[in-house]
Amino acid sequence: MKKTFCLLFSAAFLLITWQCQPETHQIENLNGNVIGVIGHGGSGLTSLNNPYPENSYTSIVHALFAYDADGVEVDVQLSHDQDLMLYHDLHLESSTSCTGCIFQYTAEELCNCEFHNSNTIGGEKLIRLSKITQLLRESGSKKMVFLDVRAFPTCDESTMKFGEYQAILAARISEAMNDKVHKELMSAESDNLILLDELKRLQPSAHLFLDCKISDEKIAIAKAHGFFGLVCYNNETSKEDISKAHSQNLRVVLFDVRSRASTIDAISKNPDFIQTDNIPMLQQLLY
Repeated sequence: MKKTFCLLFSAAFLLITWQCQPETHQIENLNGNVIGVIGHGGSGLTSLNNPYPENSYTSIVHALFAYDADGVEVDVQLSHDQDLMLYHDLHLESSTSCTGCIFQYTAEELCNCEFHNSNTIGGEKLIRLSKITQLLRESGSKKMVFLDVRAFPTCDESTMKFGEYQAILAARISEAMNDKVHKELMSAESDNLILLDELKRLQPSAHLFLDCKISDEKIAIAKAHGFFGLVCYNNETSKEDISKAHSQNLRVVLFDVRSRASTIDAISKNPDFIQTDNIPMLQQLLY
């Protein structure tokens, strides 16, 4: 009787497990029918399972080399001395030991700003984009880097006009892309057409993405400006939207993908890349 019960229990468990697995989905996209796994802010939003601060060196290294993601998305802002810094928020005090905004400080000063939730020895501090490009160059790694570009200075706006700020920002990003190691692996995304157009002028072959909700109008704009693709919220994007973009040879990146349900939903839409907050889960569901 005990043996029979165990066999019945095992059979029931296997049936339940099988029923919980997502259906096999045949990917059809412009990325060789493969969805690129991109870590959001490095290894994803900070959580109990992911203790690393967004855009931190440890988070990015963990995503690229511990999880072996295809690439990372990082947030880029311009320092007062015109260096590219990795930071997401508008104000430094929300996530670091410093106050004010990125544009108010030099890069050297910003590199002393420590993340509140840093749990590494010596503390996790803000870094320059160049620290990541140097890492990739030295490792010989062919990982992708998606730059989510902050097109406006968040403080001290009176010290520099928006157009001037965007021109300098585009020039610095263009310089980062000029390295042969990163030429085909680094892309930029923004909702600001002025910035993207300036980048297109400086780097005609660069992979540039318009951050938007997909519509016929946005698809037409992206095509007219020669952009590589679109970056969109997962819950605002349908499979049909992505199919429309693909028909115009535009790649699609989905983000705000965190839970298992949203990950399965995103995969089903056939995007070219998913910026995920849970790299292992996305990899498990894909492979």
